[in-house]
Amino acid sequence: MGGGRRTLSPLHIEDDMPTPAPPGRRTFLAVAAVALGCGLSQARQGPGPDAPKAPYAKVQGRVIAKQAGANVAGLRVVLRGMGTGRVKANPVGLMEAETRTDADGRFRFDRLSEGTVHVFVEDAPAPWTSVAAAGVEVRPGWTRAVRVDLVRGVEVTGLVLRRTGTPYGGVEVGMYGAGRPRGGTTPLVATTDDRGRYRFLLPPGEASFHVLSEPEGEANRAAIIPEGADRLEVPPILAGPVLVVGGRVVDAAGVAVEGASVSVIGGRGEIADGIAATTDARGEFRLPPGLNGGVPAGSVAVMRIQLRGGGEQKVAARPEDDGTVRLVLDPPRGPLIPEGIAPGLDARARRW
Repeated sequence: MGGGRRTLSPLHIEDDMPTPAPPGRRTFLAVAAVALGCGLSQARQGPGPDAPKAPYAKVQGRVIAKQAGANVAGLRVVLRGMGTGRVKANPVGLMEAETRTDADGRFRFDRLSEGTVHVFVEDAPAPWTSVAAAGVEVRPGWTRAVRVDLVRGVEVTGLVLRRTGTPYGGVEVGMYGAGRPRGGTTPLVATTDDRGRYRFLLPPGEASFHVLSEPEGEANRAAIIPEGADRLEVPPILAGPVLVVGGRVVDAAGVAVEGASVSVIGGRGEIADGIAATTDARGEFRLPPGLNGGVPAGSVAVMRIQLRGGGEQKVAARPEDDGTVRLVLDPPRGPLIPEGIAPGLDARARRW
C-alpha cells in the first residue's frame, strides 16, 4: 500500500449489506475503500464456483394403457397442486405444469417446488380417460415416480332442473373424482344443453357433481361409477332460483282475501309495475308463465299486494319447493268494513 503504514476509518456496512446467501451457498463480498494509495475494487455477490445448485423436486412417470387399443404417445399430461412456499423461488400458491408423453407414454416434470400435486391426462381422445396419480408429495431434491392409468371411460350423464322441474340449460356442472382429484385443481366442467343435460367421460370410482353457479353445498350430487359399466345416469340436480308461480293470500285471521292484485317486487326476475295476478274467492293466485319472480334457494320473496278496497301491503314469504307462497296480511290498524257489507254484519269471505 505504498511506502508507509496507513490506517483506514471504520466502514459501516449494515444498512447496505447484501441479502445473505441461502444455506449451502457462498457469498463473496469485496469492500470498496478509498484511501491514500489505495485503488478501487468492485463488490460482487453470488455463488462460488463450487456452490451447489438450488434444489428442486422432480416428478417422472408413465401413462399405462389398461385396455388394448389405447395409444399412450403424445398425450397431454398435466400436473396441478398446491405449493407450501418452502422453496423461495416458488411461493405459496397453485402449482401447474404440463408436458407430452413420448412414444412409450413416459413424461417428466422438473424444477418443482415443495407441495402436493396430482398428475393426470387431459383431453384424452374418446373413449379413453385417465385415473390420476393423486396426492403426490414433492420436496426439494426428491424425484417421485408416478403412474397414470389410461382406461376406457364410462359415459356419465345427468339433468339439471330448475326447482319447478323445468330443464336448466346453459349452466356449468363441475366434477371431482378419480380423474380430477380435489386440492389445487379446477373441476372438470361440462355445460348443460337446452334440455338441461350434461355429459362426462369418466373413470370408475367416486365422483361428485356441483352446479358452479350455486353456493357451495347447494345443487350437489354424488355418485359411484362402477367398474366395467358403459353408461351411468346420475339423478337430477335441482338448481337455480326458486320461482314464485303462485300462492294464497289470507288476512291476519286466516280468512281468504279475494280480488287482491299480487306481484313480485324483490329478488331475481323482478316483475314490472302493473303486471300482476288477481286472487280468486279462495284467495289463490297464479302468475302467468314468463312473469314468475325468483329468489335464491332458502331466501324470501317480497310480494306487493294491492287490495281491492284500496291500500297496499308488502309481504315477505319463503317459497315452497313447488314455487307457492302463503301471504299473510298484517292486521288493520283500525276497524275496516268489508266492501258491500253493512256495519255489524258478519262476513265470511271478505272483499278488501
